[in-house]
Amino acid sequence: MATIITSVVTGGSNNHATVSEEANSYATDFVNQGVLGSITNTSGVAPATGSFAVNQNTGSDMNVLISATGNTTSGYSTAYITCAPSSQDTQVLRGRMSSNYTYAINSNSTGSTVYDWIYLQANATNANTPSAAADNVITPYTSRSTSNSADNGSPPTYGILLAVVTVANGATGIANANIADKRTQITVSTGATNTTTGWTSLPYAFTYSANNGNKEFQVTTPNNLTGLLSPGMKLNFTRSVTPPTQCMAFSSASSQYASKSSPSGISFTSAFTCEAWVYLNSYVSNTPMIISRWDGTNGWFLGTTSTGNIQLNYSASSQNTTQQSYQSLPLNQWVHVAGVVSSVSSKTLAIYINGTLVPSSTVNSNTTTLTQGSAPLEVGGSNGANNFFNGYISEARVWSVARTQQNIQDNMAINLTGAESNLVFLAQGNGNFNDSTSNANNLTASGGAVATQASNPYNSIEYGVITSVSYSNPTSTITIFTGNSNTIPNQTLNTPEYSIVQIPYGFPAQKPNWRLESLYRTSTSVSASASTWTNPNAKLSIPIGYWMAGVSGETAATFSSGNPLVKATLSNANNTESDSRYTTSLHYTGGVTTTQLENTVFTRGGLVNTTQTAWYYNMWTSQSSPTFYVANDEANFIIYAECGYI
Repeated sequence: MATIITSVVTGGSNNHATVSEEANSYATDFVNQGVLGSITNTSGVAPATGSFAVNQNTGSDMNVLISATGNTTSGYSTAYITCAPSSQDTQVLRGRMSSNYTYAINSNSTGSTVYDWIYLQANATNANTPSAAADNVITPYTSRSTSNSADNGSPPTYGILLAVVTVANGATGIANANIADKRTQITVSTGATNTTTGWTSLPYAFTYSANNGNKEFQVTTPNNLTGLLSPGMKLNFTRSVTPPTQCMAFSSASSQYASKSSPSGISFTSAFTCEAWVYLNSYVSNTPMIISRWDGTNGWFLGTTSTGNIQLNYSASSQNTTQQSYQSLPLNQWVHVAGVVSSVSSKTLAIYINGTLVPSSTVNSNTTTLTQGSAPLEVGGSNGANNFFNGYISEARVWSVARTQQNIQDNMAINLTGAESNLVFLAQGNGNFNDSTSNANNLTASGGAVATQASNPYNSIEYGVITSVSYSNPTSTITIFTGNSNTIPNQTLNTPEYSIVQIPYGFPAQKPNWRLESLYRTSTSVSASASTWTNPNAKLSIPIGYWMAGVSGETAATFSSGNPLVKATLSNANNTESDSRYTTSLHYTGGVTTTQLENTVFTRGGLVNTTQTAWYYNMWTSQSSPTFYVANDEANFIIYAECGYI
């Protein structure tokens, strides 16, 4: 039987000595790292007060003064630092300073401004075997950096940041204006779990960090949360700006659209971007339009095909340049789409779905000029009465510049104001068809189109599944997959909560919500070589974490001669078989000739991504001069990934 040892922190007899790992377990469980007591400063700049405040020294010499009188309870400055003492588990250590400390700032003769990042550093070796006074465990520490936004010097393995000091070349003194206060306060968790809803409040400030595309987001916090949060847990935030609850709705059967004749401020001819959130109710014939100013002869548009492929077009004198995605949009799901023309003259176009660049092909390549013409500006149609959209549209935007992928990712989950630089049209569609930009191209609805549909891609509370938690002093980075019905906004994130419950209250647990798909409803093909793995333009970018991934649908191959062996696989490169577990062979069924093989393919397996990775559907045959296909007019083709934590 295993021996279980109990330690007594104070009192008692005949028990072994209490080690720091045991004594500090209480802090480890309930206290996050930071300083104790109130923190005050002026917009983050010294003079600062409170525990371990860093201010200029008397006389503004090359010293700074670290305050020891910030904790009004004990008169001492007190801080808690997360550390892993040698041969012990990670824990929170308490550091205390009873008198002010004069700290020297080294001279600077580099010729450029440098930045001293001042930390309280914890020494892992001394934390395990401290001196008798325990005054050698936590000490001030400086890392000299060339950046004031990221410490590229030598940050400590364990420590908390107090301040960043700007040190000019040849500086002879440090003033308060040179000191940026970077302290964070500790918080004590009392286990405030709402047993009714299954959510627990997180007493930390979180900041939006990145949108990686395909509904993968990252947030940061200046606290080490690796001992609290882990993959598979649920997380939610409340938006600091109340999102819309309505959107624009169009019925193609009723020829519904919204338009503005002779729009102002729409005059670009060299580069532009169109984007919107769309929700397809059904696939319809022709080219259903999302946003357009096109009369069939001149202009531009962002629309879809009858099979849901995205099309981006510009025209001049009946000549068109058109880019079309291989991938189709799904039905009954909010999806963000964007089309970017970086150069009209060089025919450089790109298409994005949910912030991810997707493969596309050039359908027409007939013009290197764009003429605006006299067509109306429209949402949900084109040229007055054509190409009607069937579904919902929200936050329709037109820019007079080419937006970068990061531009698109960073603002796709927030409502814009209309005052953004180079934004020439913005129809949010929340109760009206008005243009929020200064161009004031307010649209008029036709055929019964409304802007009061009770649906929107944004939610007051946004939910997600944690897929990764990492810590690099002084920041924790949490990666979140939000599924198809949620997004993390690039704004203040309020009232964060986490849950270890499988389905906490309000969490959208329907499994289709946590499944990513790359859908192909029209045939894509590629010519290949014998005995070479080749990708027929079908892939899916799969986020960080554990996934059940696979392919299903119609696939085909043609050859110069018959009776081939054909294999198919899902791979993390477009020209390999990265894991034979995902490989299958195609079998002969009806409709086979000696030079053609057509069949349905299924393969499925678990995978783990440490970074978001594109996974490709690749094909292989030993026969010469093959052509590989996915999808046709009889059946769709899908690459999918189901979140393994749901």
